[in-house]
Amino acid sequence: MNFIAIGDNVADCYLHEGVYYPGGNAVNVAVNLKKCGAETVEYIGVFGTDDMASHIEKSINEEGVITNKCRKMIGRSGHPSVNIDENGERYFVGSPVRTVQRMASINLLKEEYEYLKSFDLVHTSCYSSIDHLLSKISQCTKLSYDFSDEHNIDKIRSLSKYVDYVFLSGSDLTDEQNKEIIKIAHESGASIVCITLGSKGAICSDGNKIYKTGIVETEIVDTMGAGDGFIAGFLYKYTETKNVQIAINFAAEVAAKVCRISGGFGHPKKLTEQNI
Repeated sequence: MNFIAIGDNVADCYLHEGVYYPGGNAVNVAVNLKKCGAETVEYIGVFGTDDMASHIEKSINEEGVITNKCRKMIGRSGHPSVNIDENGERYFVGSPVRTVQRMASINLLKEEYEYLKSFDLVHTSCYSSIDHLLSKISQCTKLSYDFSDEHNIDKIRSLSKYVDYVFLSGSDLTDEQNKEIIKIAHESGASIVCITLGSKGAICSDGNKIYKTGIVETEIVDTMGAGDGFIAGFLYKYTETKNVQIAINFAAEVAAKVCRISGGFGHPKKLTEQNI
């Protein structure tokens, strides 16, 4: 199975530890797909020219993810500041504005659209700034999109017509609100809709039935990237089995593994005054 993720890469700066970790939704999903056992996983994004960018790309490559189609732009990497509460939950303190990820978006070349046809699936998200490309990407292969905690109904309706697999975080919504999102996404064209519910697990709909899974009990070190791990686990196992219940259970296991490490997938590096 071959997957490609297109979108964001950042350095998550853990102020309480004095280190930063490579991250970003697209990066985390790509790395976890490889950890799940995918044969080939590639990532396309925009790297800066600072030390953080070098460390992010090096870490991705060490995990077996290919980055040779990434772009480089003179400038700094996105580096949101993060703290952790007493429950291991991360919360963002702030994020700089003038970074390469904020100032540039990806446009794909004609030959790159053709290249996408060789993959089982493309994953991207609301953080990737490529919503304008979804129509063309959807003509090449299966498409997965993470709306995260963006619950704008108009956006969900307009983008779901291009997306095969919709993911959202719905822990702050009511059951009725989550059911309405599922209904709208399916009516717009999505085949599968998965909503993570925090400590309540997750639900997933194939349009005919809603499947449920609980969380996998584990020692929580850091929840950063757990949702991305869930997405990767689901995409990998569903592509392999086409069984929603098996896939959603496996996704919960992958999310639990992510919670046992610091950062999205480890690879810490010391923060300095130059890169804060």
